[in-house]
Amino acid sequence: MPSITATESRSCSSRMGGGPAGWRGCGSAWLLALAVAAAGCGGGGSGSPAAPSTPAPTPPPAPLSLRTDVSDPAGDALRRALLPVSPDLVSARLETSGGNLRLSARFTPSTFDVRTTIVAFYLDTDFNPSTGVSGVNDALDDAAILGLDYVIIVDLTAPGSGAVFHCPGRSSNTCRILNRPTATAVADGVDLTVSLSLLGNDDGRLAFKLVTWGLVPTGATFTETEELDYMPDVGLPAGRLE
Repeated sequence: MPSITATESRSCSSRMGGGPAGWRGCGSAWLLALAVAAAGCGGGGSGSPAAPSTPAPTPPPAPLSLRTDVSDPAGDALRRALLPVSPDLVSARLETSGGNLRLSARFTPSTFDVRTTIVAFYLDTDFNPSTGVSGVNDALDDAAILGLDYVIIVDLTAPGSGAVFHCPGRSSNTCRILNRPTATAVADGVDLTVSLSLLGNDDGRLAFKLVTWGLVPTGATFTETEELDYMPDVGLPAGRLE
């Protein structure tokens, strides 16, 4: 994707725990891409006294290759009368390779519908629940387990609805869209890949949880449900990629 100079950003005004409506409506016409600048260094002229030698800079370490899997009991998703099927998370895999983070989510067969399912990856990139947005919902559940430094919303229900958010503060009011990744629907789930450089040059080590919502038809539009399933479940330790 060509680099685009960052000219605008928009704050997200609702908590993630209140459902993805605010995330989808927050900056839906905006894409914040970071321009990459390179600078060169000139050399000294001849005939000058020899300068003390400077050690060559240490090259950055090779990107880590990490992988982890988490699972969740089938059939534990909340059900809503107006939602034909509740998306029921059963497994996820996160892995790093070549400086990228690949994320996959899988659902109980026949419970994943691209027209009505939204899933989010909550990422704690410093393993510190005291940084990032507190908790995984409005009740601040798991506030002592996970601090949401980055949030990746996967929403295939409408073009351009998914997003990667950076959340430097304790409130989601501080969160801003960094990019809109392209996710791919597969059998009973979704896959996507984001660059680790987008996550603050993270080395790939992180803690995480997933949450999913549904879209209930309301006439010509849709209304988001509350959180229907978490993985790992509320109260359980977060998944760890390390």
